Amino acid sequence: MLTRHIRPHWPLAALLAVLLLTATALQLAGPRLLGAFVDGATGGEALTGLIGLGVFYLVSVALTGGVEVAAEAIGGRLAWRTTNELRADLLAHALDADLEFHSAHSPGELISRIDGDTGRLADFASRLLILLAVNALLLLGVCVMLLLVDWRIGLGCTALVVAGLSLVRRMVGSAVPASAAASAAEAEVSGFVEERVRGAEDLVPNGATAHTLHGLVTLNRALFEARKRATLAQVRWPRTAQHLNATAVVLGLAGAIALYRADAVTVGEVYSVVAFLTLMRIPLFVISNNMSKVDDSLAAIRRCRELLAERPTITPGERELPDGPLPVEFDGVDFDYPDRRVLRGVSLTVPAGRQLALVGVSGGGKTTIARLAARMLDPGAGVVRVGGIDLRETSAESLRRSVTYVTQEVRVLAVSVRDNVAIFDASVPDARIVEVLTAAGLGRWLAGLPGGLDTVLGSGHGLSAGQEQLLAIARVLLRDPGLVVLDEASSRIPPADRAAVTAALRTLLAGRTSIVIAHRLDTVESADEVAVIEDGRVAERGAYAALAARPDSRLSRALRSVGSEVRA
Repeated sequence: MLTRHIRPHWPLAALLAVLLLTATALQLAGPRLLGAFVDGATGGEALTGLIGLGVFYLVSVALTGGVEVAAEAIGGRLAWRTTNELRADLLAHALDADLEFHSAHSPGELISRIDGDTGRLADFASRLLILLAVNALLLLGVCVMLLLVDWRIGLGCTALVVAGLSLVRRMVGSAVPASAAASAAEAEVSGFVEERVRGAEDLVPNGATAHTLHGLVTLNRALFEARKRATLAQVRWPRTAQHLNATAVVLGLAGAIALYRADAVTVGEVYSVVAFLTLMRIPLFVISNNMSKVDDSLAAIRRCRELLAERPTITPGERELPDGPLPVEFDGVDFDYPDRRVLRGVSLTVPAGRQLALVGVSGGGKTTIARLAARMLDPGAGVVRVGGIDLRETSAESLRRSVTYVTQEVRVLAVSVRDNVAIFDASVPDARIVEVLTAAGLGRWLAGLPGGLDTVLGSGHGLSAGQEQLLAIARVLLRDPGLVVLDEASSRIPPADRAAVTAALRTLLAGRTSIVIAHRLDTVESADEVAVIEDGRVAERGAYAALAARPDSRLSRALRSVGSEVRA
């Protein structure tokens, strides 16, 4: 997964490989130089020669430190470049995903995966991976150097290292599922907290605080158990490495002494064997003590791959929607959610430039019809056509340009007014942004801001609920779509702001095709037609005045039973 991002930076990767090999060679030179020094001292070599060996040893130690620092710097730069690109891939994948994807993954979980998991990978690739690579090369080098001293000692040490690392590798594999489960539990806690904080305005007044805290305690208990299992699976490695190194030192020293008595090696070579085996303790210790982080990194890689492997159920086509108001047609549309049946044989037409209001009780299918019209969902059977084109054949760019879905929840970004309206499109002129804000009823508000379009919204410049909806309307006016699907924005607006929002909506919908989910019956009078949705079917349809005048119509009965409001 990371190879694709590393490939464009191959010069840095090649330089890193050279530095790692150099650092390993310099560390392996130390025991050989010390062994030569011992042989020189016991064999009566001149003092100048011994001093030269000492100088070479000190130089190798100094160079080792410098090369390792350079390798960490290069590796860190390479790691952060590649993991930042992976983070961008994950974010783009989530932004392009469909409604089903976001229903299955809470915002907190996605934050944990996109930022948390890639953060673990960045730490792994920038520091831990280099550390493990250096020490793995050092282990290999020790085995090679011992083979050069004596093939019997070298083979014995190699066999012991291979057996030990194979055992550790099996331990790593057995602990990865436990680490992945612990990471998933952490993501679930993050998602729970994020959703409950967002819903605090509804939860606290309705007395759900205790229930929320109980849910958090339950999830934290599950997280504790998952993390405990992962930790217990990881603590075996350091002890295994210690036993492995102690065994290697004892066996190696015994073999070296036996070879020395047989005049097969010198005193200096015996010293080199002991020094190499002692040096081997460092990489074994480093590798074993970092295996828990390797587990976490492997689990993060698995979770990133799983996220990227989730393919959207809605795939774009290639056809372009025409400009201007777009007619809408539902032709025998069925739709089922995994747990329930929603729509059956829905057939509706909305001529270009006309407004259709959807009314009915909660769960009847109004929102599903609206989402199908914006292609947030695809029908299970039948066809939804916009502009005479099956929505399944339209390109994503054309759909986003020509169809807009406006909800009651408005996201005001902590950026300038300009970027909040244009959504970071620098090609939009300021005059056009001022024009749409004025058309949406925010002209006086904009004139009162200290920085105008440059004013950053958020702290000190908060918006009322009504102003937030007006800002959302300005965004749609800027896009100038041919079809507006509206989850009636004025239903949750305070009465003081409702008139301004209603006027702005009238401006927005004028000359455009629109489908409006009506939560209040007094807001559908201006619609060209009203469709009453019951049990996933169009139970009634016609002009508001005609339906309201018929005593036996569903709309008329609703008006009499609940006055000016109907449940969403």
